[in-house]
Amino acid sequence: MKKIIRFIYTLALLNFICFTISAQTYCSSKGTNTTHGYIKKISMETINNTSGNNGGYADFTSQSATLLAGATYTIELTPGFISGAAYFEYWTVYIDYNHDGVFEANEIVANGHNAIRINKSFSIPATALKGATRMRIQMQAGIQETNPCATFTYGEVEDYTVVINGSEQNKTVDAAKPGIKNTTEGVTGELKLYPSVAKDNLKIEFTSSNNTNVKVNVFNLSGQKLMNIENASFKGLNTFNLNTSKLGAGFYILEMENNGQRQYQKFLISR
Repeated sequence: MKKIIRFIYTLALLNFICFTISAQTYCSSKGTNTTHGYIKKISMETINNTSGNNGGYADFTSQSATLLAGATYTIELTPGFISGAAYFEYWTVYIDYNHDGVFEANEIVANGHNAIRINKSFSIPATALKGATRMRIQMQAGIQETNPCATFTYGEVEDYTVVINGSEQNKTVDAAKPGIKNTTEGVTGELKLYPSVAKDNLKIEFTSSNNTNVKVNVFNLSGQKLMNIENASFKGLNTFNLNTSKLGAGFYILEMENNGQRQYQKFLISR
């Protein structure tokens, strides 16, 4: 009977890992010619990136902004021109709110056109999933691009990371998976990880209902276990630091086990 239960749990965990992999796989999009304009600068909260001409595409997912569910923000989009002549540039900004790896029409947070910079306000839905996700910015000269996976002639595309926080965000991608729980008897508070984009240290915060030892595992997106530690916890609020200096840049999954129950959170390492 124990073997059967463990097998079911293993399947559930593998399903969660596979779901996470697909959620972080995005289609490509780019411009093939920047003669009529390129993305010069993006400003939104902690993202303030003067990127210049990158030949049609640039991956800036190492740069992130932390946004709260239900809050309103402004993004400023500035084009640049090689010849000095200004063209009307059409912008589309997506945020993958449900972390499924697909930019959908209802995930367009801003669009518009102008020959100079534009400012657009948008609100994060209360139903957006918590954690790190992708923001894609498309800029095309002369026409509004409606395909988030398009390769088009004149313009440029940039990708960034957005980290969504907030009390409305306690729904994670694994919530519907059998055998995986986010709030358990042994862990009475939400598992929190800081900072949103870590380097050499990751702060783990949670509230425990009793004195016990917790086990922490770190997996890559292929399901390979990279770290395995055990740490004492006490009744009430607990915090401890996880040394992540040996992890390469990218997304990882942290699993915390307390009293036989497990919680999961994704986190991002930047180098």
